[in-house]
Amino acid sequence: MVNFSPSPGTGDLYDDPDYVDPLNNNFALNASSTMIGAGQYEYDMGGVPYTVRPLMPSDLEIVTIPDEFNVTISWTNPSENSDGTTITSLNGVKIYRNGELIADMNGMTPGAYADFNDVVPIQDNYRYRIIAYTDIDGLYSFTRSQWIGPNISSLPTGPDAYGYSALESSDPDGPAFDWLEIAPTGGGPGAVVSELTGQDDHSAVVDLPFSFQYYGMTYDQITICTNGWLAMGDAQSEVDWSNTGIPNADGPPAMLAPFWEDLNLEHSGEIATFYYVVGGTFIVEFYQVPQWSPETALETFQVILYDPAVHTTVTGDGMILFQWHTVSDPSEATFGIENQAEAVGLQLGLNNSFDPTLLGVQNDYAVLFTPPDENFPVAVTLTPESPPVVIPAAGGSFNYTLDLSAPVNTETFDVWIDVVMPNGSLYGPVISRNITLQTGVPLTRDMTQNVPSGAPEGEYTYRSFIGDEALGLIWSIDTFTFAKEGVTDGSGGSWACTEGTTLCDGIPVNASVAEYIIHSNSPNPFNPMTTISFALPEASRVSLNVYNSHGSRVATLVDGWRAAGAHELTFDGSNLSSGVYIYQLQAGEFVEAGKMLLLK
Repeated sequence: MVNFSPSPGTGDLYDDPDYVDPLNNNFALNASSTMIGAGQYEYDMGGVPYTVRPLMPSDLEIVTIPDEFNVTISWTNPSENSDGTTITSLNGVKIYRNGELIADMNGMTPGAYADFNDVVPIQDNYRYRIIAYTDIDGLYSFTRSQWIGPNISSLPTGPDAYGYSALESSDPDGPAFDWLEIAPTGGGPGAVVSELTGQDDHSAVVDLPFSFQYYGMTYDQITICTNGWLAMGDAQSEVDWSNTGIPNADGPPAMLAPFWEDLNLEHSGEIATFYYVVGGTFIVEFYQVPQWSPETALETFQVILYDPAVHTTVTGDGMILFQWHTVSDPSEATFGIENQAEAVGLQLGLNNSFDPTLLGVQNDYAVLFTPPDENFPVAVTLTPESPPVVIPAAGGSFNYTLDLSAPVNTETFDVWIDVVMPNGSLYGPVISRNITLQTGVPLTRDMTQNVPSGAPEGEYTYRSFIGDEALGLIWSIDTFTFAKEGVTDGSGGSWACTEGTTLCDGIPVNASVAEYIIHSNSPNPFNPMTTISFALPEASRVSLNVYNSHGSRVATLVDGWRAAGAHELTFDGSNLSSGVYIYQLQAGEFVEAGKMLLLK
């Protein structure tokens, strides 16, 4: 016995999906019987009209161009319907990419060859679906997936927030692994860094044969640590062996980490340097340096700095090459670079987990770090009045002009100035501002810098930066030097900076405040104390809160009425971890925020 259960209006016949009922009087007929096996059925539509679907397209091909985002899809249109009857007219073909209709090609010829060109937005694995249709869509579609664009492992790593990118030797335009042995023990011409021989957790400072710009800062020295890292400048007090991710406040500022790991030269291994004059490069090699554990894991690798005067770049930053000759155990090492503020960097890998654009650190492998390929939008120029600038022992001041170039587009950025003392320590910033320049509009300011009587004798460097102060991103830097002839008893005077009749922090001297102002915290980065100042044109209810990068409030510095005028307070981050924090001032309708970086 067969049981039938009609379902009017469904528009489909369950027993054979090749057929579609007409819109009028359509129905579904469900048949069930214990006497009929699966697939054993017949149909007889009698006098009921029906429409059949076209078959699917055939011979589908997807042709890509290596490392490009273009693809050509080709197929043969169906010439028959699903019941074997001939298609007399094919309305069109629909093309879907990842479920989204991207083309509806009309006026197609049954049985004819057809193709379609597509350009995908990014490299990825894409699924294409092709459906031919007459009055209704074809029942069957031809679906195929295809990777389009460069393989992700062949793409550059980065760029980071500054603009450094990394190319590995397996990339299409990557550097060749070209090992020049420099370690004397390996038969090379280099000089052994004797301060590191037989040492563990030890650093040494080496003079560079050329000035090297790195993340916008220029250096004449480099620090080499036995634990597989280098740092621009003098970081001899840093000997960190416990690796972390990049960027991170752990480790030294301005780090280069070709193999940051707990390495140990107490019993064997060698670190050497070599200036390859012809090639315009400076090479640092770690030769067969053992890990602390296991001692049998010997690592051999190089860092190569390219002289920016020989190998020029758009921004003046230098290129850096990491080369690995022998990699024994990368499972507890960090690979990458980071800036002076330790807030921006490019990590290749951490503890044997690598960026998906890399195949991974391995034997006979190289990675080239390249700086930004275009100039930053604004440049700063400092012009001292009547150089050379010499300050008497009793203290005094000097005048200079600060110029900011006109941007092509409206740009918002920080301007900050610090002073390098005769002993190399930093003072400041003596000015810290957030500025917006409109399209095509430059900025010029006449400035005056005081120098206190208690400032030590010697040569100073006055430095102006623009970019993002909290992240240490430097778009442009300019400097000049001044000298102080001696020092008097006491510590009178200050490092006050004025802009005409205005203090560099934006508050007019001996004048009332005309508008709401909040200034960048100083110093920034800080550890653990920093000062935040603001000005009110009238008495106002003020709230000043500090938030972490997740938006959670971590401190309330002000919550109440404050009188008109300038206000200053100190924020203590002793109980907070390193990271970026946001401070927000609300006074009446005025709301403004700033970023600060806590580095411990």
